[in-house]
Amino acid sequence: LDKLEIKKPILPISDERIEEELKRHQILHGEATKIEGNFHEGDRLATYITVTRNDEAEPFFRQDNVLIVMPGKDDGGKGQVLGLMIDNLRDILKDAKVGDTVTITTTGPEAHEREDIRGAKLVMQCEIRVAERVKPATPDEVAAKFALPSADILKEQIKMALEHRRDEEQASAMREQAIEQISESVDFELPEKMSANQAARTLERHRLDLLYRGVPQEEVEEQLAALHEDNETLVRRRLKQQFVLHSLAEHFKIEVSEQEVNGRIAAIAAQSNMRPEKLRAELIQSGRVGVVASQL
Repeated sequence: LDKLEIKKPILPISDERIEEELKRHQILHGEATKIEGNFHEGDRLATYITVTRNDEAEPFFRQDNVLIVMPGKDDGGKGQVLGLMIDNLRDILKDAKVGDTVTITTTGPEAHEREDIRGAKLVMQCEIRVAERVKPATPDEVAAKFALPSADILKEQIKMALEHRRDEEQASAMREQAIEQISESVDFELPEKMSANQAARTLERHRLDLLYRGVPQEEVEEQLAALHEDNETLVRRRLKQQFVLHSLAEHFKIEVSEQEVNGRIAAIAAQSNMRPEKLRAELIQSGRVGVVASQL
């Protein structure tokens, strides 16, 4: 460990980044209006989706109230649906309207946490039930939502929040450097194929880390969908790193207290605009509290 060389990245908070974050808040606190069609970038579609696998007669998955966000040109027309990145989503949706059922055909990623859809042909039937377009709030309206006296004070608060996120991103980047160097110095056999549980825990760790760093929820889902699409090498590398870190934690007798777990949950909740007790209840119910402790 004494041979590790870690560099601290410089991540300045520019005026452009503050404006981007302000625009995100303007959309988040904007007024939603129902629309029927002619979908534009950022429009939000509530859909009912059924998914069939490998041309099977019956769907193997159904879900209501699936949110689909209309991709923009800057996204290259790509967007995520049910955690999968769909390359031509914009083209699929551009001529649709409320009441239509659109068909999305894709292939299950080899790195997906569900073994039964890895490499499988997936056909999604998406019934568009509701569509909304958000009229962004003005900066002064957003400031009022936070009980702040002016948009200028709001920008100061945004800058402080971005500085906190920057500090977390710096710490994360430095941790990644250390983990990469340690992992590369150790060679051992990994399972030929990741189990569903291993893949799911790997993705959940990444999700919680992004949320803790203050990444917006929709961006988190897009990053996870992109991670699904990456070849299995990336996910396997993360799995190897987890094994190495777990071994180091045992060697140095590092333990995590319940207070530390609760503190991390509270921090994630604050970044996600949730109540800590609500997030904790969700994590307990879904059996993911252990992932928070393991991540710490």
